[in-house]
Amino acid sequence: MYQSKEIRWFERTPDKNILNWFTHHGLGFDKSKSRVDFYLPLNGNNAIGVKLRDGNIEIKTRISQPEHYMLTDTVSGFTELWNKWSFGVEKKDQLADQIIHQQKYDWLEVFKERLGVKIVPGSNGEPEIKSISEKLSSGCQVEYTRLVVKEKIWYSFAIEWFGEPAFDPGDLFFQKMLGTTILHPENSMGYPEMLFKTHSS
Repeated sequence: MYQSKEIRWFERTPDKNILNWFTHHGLGFDKSKSRVDFYLPLNGNNAIGVKLRDGNIEIKTRISQPEHYMLTDTVSGFTELWNKWSFGVEKKDQLADQIIHQQKYDWLEVFKERLGVKIVPGSNGEPEIKSISEKLSSGCQVEYTRLVVKEKIWYSFAIEWFGEPAFDPGDLFFQKMLGTTILHPENSMGYPEMLFKTHSS
């Protein structure tokens, strides 16, 4: 089991400040690897997420009510605390093959391109940026994802604090990253809630 605290926003248009920050650190959508995830719609249950990707089933459950959080003076949303489990799926699993390759059983296909880093405390206590692929027991993951759901493009900015103790880069770090970016609480939610709204519209 894996536990993390997350905050996420979904917008229809890209954010220049966030993109510039990732570009400055050598990351861009033109260089990112794409993937396709399949989500099981759960009729508006925003506290459970079930996802099939990369030969794994991932299940997450929200274990606390969302809490309002001010990231910067112009960016606020809701943090959510999640427990997560991941199970391998056999290559010959018939059900997984039908979901992925035959689009059966009404799972929601989500195309993703992700930019991301992990942040840990450096030797001087200042935030140090690591590759998102690096295996770390604790830290803070920051990601920006371009996704396509039902032929519509979305952009998701997310922060995930993970491990014991998790690491908070601090207000100054996020202020430098986000600058004048404005993100509203009404666009802050987890994937289960966002995909339910998209699937039911």
